[in-house]
Amino acid sequence: MGKSIHVSGTTANSPVSSMANVGGSSAGSQTVWILNIIEGALKALGSCMKDVVRTRILIEDLMYCEEAARAHGWRFGCEGIWVANTLVAAHIVGEEMLVEIEAWAEVGSGRQGVLRIEKS
Repeated sequence: MGKSIHVSGTTANSPVSSMANVGGSSAGSQTVWILNIIEGALKALGSCMKDVVRTRILIEDLMYCEEAARAHGWRFGCEGIWVANTLVAAHIVGEEMLVEIEAWAEVGSGRQGVLRIEKS
């Protein structure tokens, strides 16, 4: 069995202390930045975004649901993959944080391609 990587709750933390977050009040922008952080963690551990098999998105308010989901789909679409995903509303630590994401990756699984099951 391959190595699994679990990235715990990641928010749009800013690398600059004068900024509260990256993405401001845009749930979509925060989502993309969070996935970039996750990609960096995966690369540091010998993996990549194509190896992600599951994510969990936590949003501060249901009004951000569509914006976060579209950004998530766009970011993984850039990788040519669809991941299993759950999206839930939750109170996120940090006043300016609208989105938090967890990710699970199976190292090397991205080389196996995507299985699509369609109803005929």
